[in-house]
Amino acid sequence: MNRINFVKPVPSSTKKEVRLWNWLCLSLGSLLFLNISIISGMQWFLYRALQKQKNELYAQLPQFNAIMTDQRTKLIERDQLQKQLDATTRYKTNPKNPMGIFAILRKATQDMEIQMASISKKQFELHMLCPMAAQAAMCIKRLNESPGLQNVTLASLQTHHDKVQATIKGTITTKLRE
Repeated sequence: MNRINFVKPVPSSTKKEVRLWNWLCLSLGSLLFLNISIISGMQWFLYRALQKQKNELYAQLPQFNAIMTDQRTKLIERDQLQKQLDATTRYKTNPKNPMGIFAILRKATQDMEIQMASISKKQFELHMLCPMAAQAAMCIKRLNESPGLQNVTLASLQTHHDKVQATIKGTITTKLRE
């Protein structure tokens, strides 16, 4: 090829390479643009779907908060009740619990009115009203036969408004549980 004005002309093989390179760059660029557009469209669609779902959940949020608050209060109440139940159970199963002695005393004085009962570690004292003195004697007999009690005696016997007031004392031998 001849030079024209000191410029070397481009050979036809190079022209073909440049055209091929331009076509390749344009097709790859358009393919890349198409792929980016498709991926962005999918992300936009996903964003809109998530936005819609978020708005639906926000509409349900006050109901959810009310339910969660209700559940928390129920859980706190259940824990408090469980603590109270545990304390009651612990008290009932405690060997120093006087309920066993009270149950024996109540069982022995079935139809009589108990005015006062005092229990210490080793002794008890019982003040009660009986219709007749014979019933006080029967109560003393039942208490002497009860397990865990001994030396049950009649400390005093007085009449009180057509009834008999009996004071009974005794010794506790064992720690009883109900």
